[in-house]
Amino acid sequence: MITQGKWTYSGNTTINRNDPVFCWANVVCGGRRVARAAGIGEEEAMSNARLIAEAGTVYNETGFTPKQLAESKAELLAASEAMVKHINDGFYFILGKADETINLKQAIAKAEPKA
Repeated sequence: MITQGKWTYSGNTTINRNDPVFCWANVVCGGRRVARAAGIGEEEAMSNARLIAEAGTVYNETGFTPKQLAESKAELLAASEAMVKHINDGFYFILGKADETINLKQAIAKAEPKA
């Protein structure tokens, strides 16, 4: 079971006494540590902690892991693109609303990754 609630990072880092280049940052939920992110330097440790915190929060908000959301997005994008192709081939007259085509094309454009 995954810890329920909003995950955040502590905003502080701890420097490893044995290797001062290596740092840790805590990920917390409900006032307790749920994970510890490591990195070479404070900035990398904090970036890793933010990523872990976001993944935990996304799961709690959606019920899906980030990987599951990415897979779902890919399937939705492919299905939407196929639908637009059919609409562009003349089937939109059956649907009766050309505006739906424009909206679907815009949604696909927003869903595609930025280069």
